[in-house]
Amino acid sequence: AADLRSPVLALTMFSMTARTLPLARALFRINTRPGHDVTLTEHVIGEPAVRVLVMTPSEGSTPRPAVLWIHGGGMVIGTPEFEAGGAGRLARELGVVAVSPDYRLAPENPFPAGLDDCMATLRWMRSNAEDLGIDPDPKNPWSDQSTMNKVIDYMFFGVPVLGYDLHESRVSAGDAGRFVTANDERALAKGIGDLLDDTETRRRMGEAGYKRVRETLAVDRMALLLAD
Repeated sequence: AADLRSPVLALTMFSMTARTLPLARALFRINTRPGHDVTLTEHVIGEPAVRVLVMTPSEGSTPRPAVLWIHGGGMVIGTPEFEAGGAGRLARELGVVAVSPDYRLAPENPFPAGLDDCMATLRWMRSNAEDLGIDPDPKNPWSDQSTMNKVIDYMFFGVPVLGYDLHESRVSAGDAGRFVTANDERALAKGIGDLLDDTETRRRMGEAGYKRVRETLAVDRMALLLAD
């Protein structure tokens, strides 16, 4: 029904071309706010530098789960500020830390530049989890079924997969992953320490994950199908 349509629907009804891209980017530079009871901070991380917005609930205990909020726009338009309202609402209602990178956009920065920035942000979240008040990968009904993309990203880059024992993580990583008791922070810390002390195991896990992505999960063939 016409009265149920979003007032911004008309903004999406045009073809994306070199001529319309500047207009689309201008429209998606509108800033929104994360809303009440959410603290917004800005950071610059990595090399090349990536600007990152962090939205943290003002109430509740820490550490808490975190969400890497990758703004929409097909990697060619959009900003974290444009979606700060949605990310802030998620942070407030679910009690999570929402982290949104201002990743590089194509076509000026061809693939995988934007993905590299998102991966750099994810690594930054993990390495700074204590400062950000993040509990990495706690097991809950959502995370137990929704970790596939992240795990596959790690394996694609040859990064060893170590984490809490989550169903979807095991399905994705198979024998290329190593898992510890869910939500046991001491077990996770020990697992990280053991891997840091074992260069050969890290190398073997990284190679096994990379091989699984290329051969068993066949992401190259999937990419060709998507391209078609």
